[in-house]
Amino acid sequence: MPKTEDVWTEQEMQDLRNTYDRLVWEDLENKFGRPKDAIRAKANRMGLTRGRVRSWSEEEDAQLTGEFLEISPREAERKYGRSWVAISQHARKIGLASRSEIWTEQEIEFLEKNYAAMGFDEV
Repeated sequence: MPKTEDVWTEQEMQDLRNTYDRLVWEDLENKFGRPKDAIRAKANRMGLTRGRVRSWSEEEDAQLTGEFLEISPREAERKYGRSWVAISQHARKIGLASRSEIWTEQEIEFLEKNYAAMGFDEV
């Protein structure tokens, strides 16, 4: 249930300091029970920023390598605390195939020609 008052507890403010630049917006909204605009406003008043570039650890690289093509974008954002764009860009940087690269030219051409007429189950 969203909070309507603008009063933040000391614990909430500490949690915001610890999570603001690491969690995706949906997780922040769920954690604090407040809309994105309220969280952003409080973070701005506290001098917090998002978007700092964090280096990828060797452990994160290994995990990403093992699951990149199987993990959903939303799950990856939650797990790594980064946007899907940042995750995809890093995956390319470390040599992982993008999801679009797992299709051959012939497969893509077939889908483009036939998907509308055949539908998902037939394709």
